Amino acid sequence: MANAPKVKSAYLVEAVLRACDVLEAFQFDGELLRLRELVVRTGINKTTAFRLLTTLEERGLVERVGAHQYRSAIKSLKRKKYRLGYCALSSDFSYSRDITEGLIRAAADEKIDLVTLDNEFNAKLAIRNADLLVREKVDFVFEHQGDEHVSAIVSSRSAWPSKTNRVSSAAPT
Repeated sequence: MANAPKVKSAYLVEAVLRACDVLEAFQFDGELLRLRELVVRTGINKTTAFRLLTTLEERGLVERVGAHQYRSAIKSLKRKKYRLGYCALSSDFSYSRDITEGLIRAAADEKIDLVTLDNEFNAKLAIRNADLLVREKVDFVFEHQGDEHVSAIVSSRSAWPSKTNRVSSAAPT
């Protein structure tokens, strides 16, 4: 069992622990897994994993998708907390404000940390903001940039951690 406590208690039920391991194997909402992927993630043998999946499906906690895939029907209680960074083009533009407000709402709904910054349509500030997001250790960056040269500089920063993903977009003209 991947997540079973090291100190066994007389009050723990092994089957429930294994069922929890199966449910925790789904790492994000909507993720589809095959039986063999669940076996690898949980360390539970294939027959037991299949029986647990069938039971969880019967109780509505897991959904079978097609003939060979499964999806959790419940939201994970313990999921990785992501940190996103967003650099707005400028709060002077309603389009940019709308994007910022939408991201703030969506992040709040999904309980995602969001670092929002305003580039104020300023190239030097955009680069400083990018450096700040690196220091903040965000997992993913949205850079709303109107200057293609600055966009290239921000995207190619050698300081970006390799795990950080970057998305850059030019402003509409």
